Formats: sequence, structure tokens, C-alpha cells
Amino acid sequence: MEVTIYTIPTCPWCKKLITWLKRKRIPFRECDTFEENSCREELLKKTGQLAVPVIDIDGTLIIGFKEQELSDAIEKAKKTIVSEAPLQDSSE
Repeated sequence: MEVTIYTIPTCPWCKKLITWLKRKRIPFRECDTFEENSCREELLKKTGQLAVPVIDIDGTLIIGFKEQELSDAIEKAKKTIVSEAPLQDSSE
């Protein structure tokens, strides 16, 4: 599962999101759209706007820190990873 969050340093919801992800022990890549032009361009390409926070979970975008929607998307991504895992050969 790949999680990227788009943030700016002064955003209180971004800080709450980071705290929430750390508390849940979910690894993520933070992309600061204020400091990094490449992050700003990436966000514009994905959403057509610059509002933050934006969370990208394996291509599923969530705009804003919506805890239940975020939890649901993470659980769905985890289930996808498990269902795509190769089966073990029991004859070994």
C-alpha cells in the first residue's frame, strides 16, 4: 500500500492527519506543496486544485481529513494487497 499526503506547513488539518497516520502506524510519504514545486504540480495534475490535505492511497484520492473515509480506504487497500498475494505452494 502506498500512501502519499499533500500538505503545507501551516495547515492544522494536515498536522492532525500526520498525527493520525503515525498513531495508526501507517507509513506515508509527505509532499509539501508549499516548499516543493514538484509536489504542487503533482497535486494539480491529480486534483485540479491546491486545497490540502489530500491523501492518495494507491490512487484513491481523499480531499480533506475525513477520518472514517480514510479508515475505509486504508482497509480496502490492505484487503487488495492480501487478495493479490501469491498463494504458497504447500508441497514444499
